[in-house]
Amino acid sequence: MGGGVIPELPSEGGCFGGPTSDRFDGARWGSVVPANPSGTEVLDGVVAFAPGDVWAVGYSGLLARTLAEHWNGSTWTIVPTSDVSVAANSTNVLRAVAGARNVDLWAVGFHSDGAGHTLTLVEHYTG
Repeated sequence: MGGGVIPELPSEGGCFGGPTSDRFDGARWGSVVPANPSGTEVLDGVVAFAPGDVWAVGYSGLLARTLAEHWNGSTWTIVPTSDVSVAANSTNVLRAVAGARNVDLWAVGFHSDGAGHTLTLVEHYTG
């Protein structure tokens, strides 16, 4: 299972790594439900630019398809990603995300072709 901590601001932050995410608003922790497209999502990487501008990546589904979500301060929404391998038994997983700003993000992970070959996966988001 993936997971991580989001250090947003000195008085705010969050953590994720399961069917819910937790957010600290400076006074108390509260649960926030991710967009959860399949009910089997894993979010492994996160980057935060502001309390209302958080990005997380990972994978969803039993066949592991890439997943990116954006937190706008109140809800998570799914951001479209590409799967390199779409053959039966293939996987596409994003493990980390980084960027200098929210319209120039890079996500990295791996994909397998279903025949035992695992390769690096890099995706670039430009808004």
